[in-house]
Amino acid sequence: MRSHGILDFKRDVNDNKIKYYYLTDSGIDLFPMIMNLSLWSRKHLHVEPGPFSKRDYALIDLNGLDSFLKETTSKYIKTRETILN
Repeated sequence: MRSHGILDFKRDVNDNKIKYYYLTDSGIDLFPMIMNLSLWSRKHLHVEPGPFSKRDYALIDLNGLDSFLKETTSKYIKTRETILN
């Protein structure tokens, strides 16, 4: 995924062996599609979701998909900034 510009990493300043992987802007742009695939599978495959999916689905049911995507993306970008700085 690095070669396609979806993920990248930054090495730890104190230990060159440690890498902090993060989504690039292109990777972040994939998030809505991945969430839509997850919602499709919830509707059509009837598989028991894991705990993170259950939490996300509850937030989507409560606030709507657009709100969920904007909030989650915004939080991730702030987290990524701490990795890159």
